Amino acid sequence: MISLTKGVADGKGKLTLVDGNVYEGEWRKGQKSGVGKITYRNNDVFEGMFANDQINGFGTLSSANGCSYAGLWVDNQWEGEGTLTTLSEVYQGEFKSNMRNGYGELTYKDSSKYAGEFKDDKVHCQTK
Repeated sequence: MISLTKGVADGKGKLTLVDGNVYEGEWRKGQKSGVGKITYRNNDVFEGMFANDQINGFGTLSSANGCSYAGLWVDNQWEGEGTLTTLSEVYQGEFKSNMRNGYGELTYKDSSKYAGEFKDDKVHCQTK
């Protein structure tokens, strides 16, 4: 249960935010911190770790349209290892700034695959 200390939330609880999103989880000094869940107005759902009022650590975002991301987050962005599943493909690999960056493996709906480097969300082929 959320307790208020000098008007600041601490503990566990559920709160509908000003933007209409609903956060349920842990609060520390008035900020989302620890394990939590956000249900967005568009019915997307994030479940995972929070620190300093932002998504930080491991978490899963499930989109209402059937897409999902499960992996590491830093300051609300995909950062590090993760898996992005869309309606047409599955990517497992490295992310930076919400984009595929670094080594990854991409499997298409028809089962064809690409394994290699990505840069700024695109296949990155280096030539000599």
